[in-house]
Amino acid sequence: MKFLKKIDKTEIVETMTRAASKCGYKLKKASPTIMIVGAAIGGVTATVLACKATIKAQDILNEHYAQVESIHTAKKQIESGEIQLSEGETYTEKDYKSDITTTYVQTGLKLAKVYAPAVTLGAVSLGCMFGSHRIMSRRNASLTAAYIALDKAFEEYKSRVSDRFGSRVQEELEHNIKTVELESKRTNEQGVEETIKEYKDIAMQHTSPYTCIFDETVDTWQPDNMLNRNYLFLMEQAANKRLRTQGHLFLNDVLASLGTHGGVTLKTPEGQIVGWIYDPNDPTVGLVHRIDKDTSGLLVVAKNADAKTHLGKQFFNKTTQRLYNALVWGSFQDEEGCIEGNIARHPKDRMQMAVFPPDSGIGKHAVTHYRVLENFNYVTLVECRLETGRTHQIRAHMKHIGHPLFNDERYGGNEILRGTQFSKYKQFIQNCFAVCPRQALHARTLGFIHPRSGQEMYFTSELPADMTALLERWRSYTAHRGME
Repeated sequence: MKFLKKIDKTEIVETMTRAASKCGYKLKKASPTIMIVGAAIGGVTATVLACKATIKAQDILNEHYAQVESIHTAKKQIESGEIQLSEGETYTEKDYKSDITTTYVQTGLKLAKVYAPAVTLGAVSLGCMFGSHRIMSRRNASLTAAYIALDKAFEEYKSRVSDRFGSRVQEELEHNIKTVELESKRTNEQGVEETIKEYKDIAMQHTSPYTCIFDETVDTWQPDNMLNRNYLFLMEQAANKRLRTQGHLFLNDVLASLGTHGGVTLKTPEGQIVGWIYDPNDPTVGLVHRIDKDTSGLLVVAKNADAKTHLGKQFFNKTTQRLYNALVWGSFQDEEGCIEGNIARHPKDRMQMAVFPPDSGIGKHAVTHYRVLENFNYVTLVECRLETGRTHQIRAHMKHIGHPLFNDERYGGNEILRGTQFSKYKQFIQNCFAVCPRQALHARTLGFIHPRSGQEMYFTSELPADMTALLERWRSYTAHRGME
């Protein structure tokens, strides 16, 4: 019976916090671009709305002109006597001007209502443009100030170096060179061998402009180098943990963790912009060697890009040691053997891999060596050593030679392929499937060269409980029935 994995509330909260923080960081960082794009879209939309409003405005103006003309006509007719007003009713010049003014005000309000969306959107677009310009100006000013601050700090550092170690060391740091002493021997005219010393300048590795000098000016600095090394290592671990938790880490956060310089916390104006973003799918880190789903055993995970590159080369050059234990259907005639055949996607079932002749030109070259460990007549426990690491290599190769993995649903191993037709035997097989509800494959041994120390390392993972129980059932079954 399969059970659902218990949900860790803390992990959920951390994941949501990291996602929200990462999203906010990206929005803040990209705000000038977003505002410029918004301004462009708003400007185009405002222009379209203005064109549509102009068409409506023409109708409004035509109506306005008609109203004004009717007021003029009515005034003339009243003055000429064509229109007789009621007794006591008058139409003065003041009334005429009031009617004209009212008409203009009403027309103005109508025009304002028609052009309001275009004008508002245009104003917002201009605001976005000015806002983007302001943000970029502030960032450029911060970067300029940071450069000035770094340059000033570097000048002070050069001065301290020159006072303490001499001008020669200061020049090496300033010009990014290192002077080395070379000795050579030669024989002079008198036949006496003498040593000649020469000095040669070599280029030093370029350092980042954001480099922070951790020396006696930092409050957390200690005269003991070992203490400093341990402290920096702990700060690195804490920074990585914070990066994984919140999703991003700013430069100022790192500088603050290192301590203060004479009581003043070291910050850079651009330190709230420059930083790191945590990406769990970063291809430069992560899995170097994986195993199939439902296969148990050892994995290799790289913690940094250099380690992944170094380990990846070992797997590519086939210098690693990989041993698997597999329970397969059937018995083998030979105690040892080698399976060689190209592996590619099955032409009909894309979820399977198929084996093709080595000279077919289809798929990738694959070699699997096997050795019989224990024979149960109907099934056999084998050890597989891989020369290559192709997808489903062991599963596809074993099926190719007629020995699918026990309970491998993908490759037909979940059917009774060997044995009797008795109901008790069928029930026994079903019980075995229930004990180990997956393909009986385990990555047992893994060996490689450590990317940093260069030491040859071997790791062994004992058989899991489900495969151990499965083998015990077969041993018990074979002991009671005897070898047939």
